Amino acid sequence: MKHSKQNLQLKLQLSNAAEFSHKSAKEITSLANAAKQLICANLNLLTQRLGQPCNLGIAVSGGSDSLAFLFVAKEWAEQRNIELKALTVDHGLRPEAALEADYVKDLCKKIGVQHTTLKWTYDKSHKITQENARQARHTLFCKWTSDQNINALLLGHTLDDRLETMMIRQNANSSDYGLAAMPSLSASPVWPNGRNLLMLRPANQLSRFDLQAILINQNIRWVCDPSNENEAYERVRIRNFLTNLTPEDRTNLETKLSALSQERADTNINLNNFLSTHANWNDDGSVGLSISNLAKLEHHLSIRCLERILLCVSGSQQSVGLSRVEALFNTMASTKDQSAQTHCLGGCWIIQKDDQLSIYPMPTKRAKTLNAPNAAHQPLHPHETVYFQNRFAVSLNAEIDGVKLITWDEASIYGYTPPSPSTDKKARRAMPIAIKQTGASSSPICLQAEDYKVTPLHHLRSTHLSHEIFL
Repeated sequence: MKHSKQNLQLKLQLSNAAEFSHKSAKEITSLANAAKQLICANLNLLTQRLGQPCNLGIAVSGGSDSLAFLFVAKEWAEQRNIELKALTVDHGLRPEAALEADYVKDLCKKIGVQHTTLKWTYDKSHKITQENARQARHTLFCKWTSDQNINALLLGHTLDDRLETMMIRQNANSSDYGLAAMPSLSASPVWPNGRNLLMLRPANQLSRFDLQAILINQNIRWVCDPSNENEAYERVRIRNFLTNLTPEDRTNLETKLSALSQERADTNINLNNFLSTHANWNDDGSVGLSISNLAKLEHHLSIRCLERILLCVSGSQQSVGLSRVEALFNTMASTKDQSAQTHCLGGCWIIQKDDQLSIYPMPTKRAKTLNAPNAAHQPLHPHETVYFQNRFAVSLNAEIDGVKLITWDEASIYGYTPPSPSTDKKARRAMPIAIKQTGASSSPICLQAEDYKVTPLHHLRSTHLSHEIFL
């Protein structure tokens, strides 16, 4: 059933929290001021990591968390002469979503914040899950921040969100590393489009109650999403469970989360130090390292190192999974044969020989003809950089039109004589080769190596992922 705007007006649920009815105005003001001070202090710490220029965006849904954060961030940015831009994603999954976006837009207009509503269009024949909705939302974030020249996006996640996520992951048997959810600063999960974007969560040490106090203190109402009351969702069931905890049990959970966060922060420091010192990030997109150096690490850290390398070399959006990486590592550790051993995992070849581990991106499935559907053709135009299979940045060094990229592996099977981009036969198979159609009826030719520039993205991605802070 379609809803008219008038009907939507009736369905938009706003709240000013009955939970505060027993508190005095003085108590609410005290809570609000303490919350604002912590957010501003965290903003100072986190934005120091960005350097200059510091161009900030903020995602605002209209709920209490992001709305309270908007008002604090606006005041903080104004004092530092930093422009703050806001966006709201209209996911279209509920008829009220458009009206909620309009509500945020009106509030932003009143306080002088530029606002954009991004509409998510999706294939209604496919099942919508929380994960693909999250991925779509972050993809929209990346496009918008890139267009606006924004290098950091503020998110209003709270301590409650982190506790809920910890329990959800605990139910899914996540590792301790995964339980330490939502760092104060982290990389965008979208690759490579999010390569220049960091996500900041300066309110993730505060409860939802703390942020609501900011809004109550300023007599601002917020949107109540009815799906937050639907216990069909695991997060809602856990949220209700947390609400009914005793203060002592809640404190114990927060202490556990804090310890896990510190443990993850320490792991990341050791991981980044090892990868920057002992891993060779080669120009052909491969990585080499010593097995004995890797084995000197604690077992869990060795697995994390290998997982990071596989993710960065493959160009995949997500890790292949820690359990599969650990199984591979254990297999390699138990191998006594000193001859070369080849393993395949996560879109990578892992070559084990003597004390050396070499990790290469695997080429796409070989095509039998030039126009085969699985041929990885990607157009390359002058004055642009393309990200070939999320593994290599490629740009033309000359004004050449009609160029396409394929892998060296495909170029060779078509019968061309492509330039050799690497002396390592294993590495060059997945590397991009530029081809050009010379005439309507003639076959394409391979461009010379000096006509285009190829830069691997694996080290850039590893550096991007190293930007993680828990405050």
